[in-house]
Amino acid sequence: MVSKKVGNKYGEVLLFSTDLKIDALQIYLYYAARFQIEFIFRYAKGFTGLTDYQNRDSRLLHYHFNVSLAALNVAKLQDRELQKKHHVQHAFSMTNWSQKYNLEIVINRFIDMFDFDQTLIKSHPNFQHMMEFGNVNH
Repeated sequence: MVSKKVGNKYGEVLLFSTDLKIDALQIYLYYAARFQIEFIFRYAKGFTGLTDYQNRDSRLLHYHFNVSLAALNVAKLQDRELQKKHHVQHAFSMTNWSQKYNLEIVINRFIDMFDFDQTLIKSHPNFQHMMEFGNVNH
């Protein structure tokens, strides 16, 4: 059993292993790593098209998988750099980055279609606030 204090609350988790010689902390570290790996594949499937490629050539499949996971890593890197810049810490959310890029595409489309002045719109003080529309708060 692993206990962890978060704020003023304690949480307990029962973790099991078939290896009787393994340390409880090591089991916890394995489960924590496994949880992170599951998030990587969930995000890669849902946002970067990991499973959206239909080819049987193993070289092309490897390339596609690498590009998909690299796109996820780029988004995580951008998130980490933004957190450092603003001196904040929060959990990574691919949903927020996807929402941001989709909004950017729509806004740029409106700017082009209606021949608006891009500098005037993107330099407006509320532009960044608008780019966070629909984001999940941490």
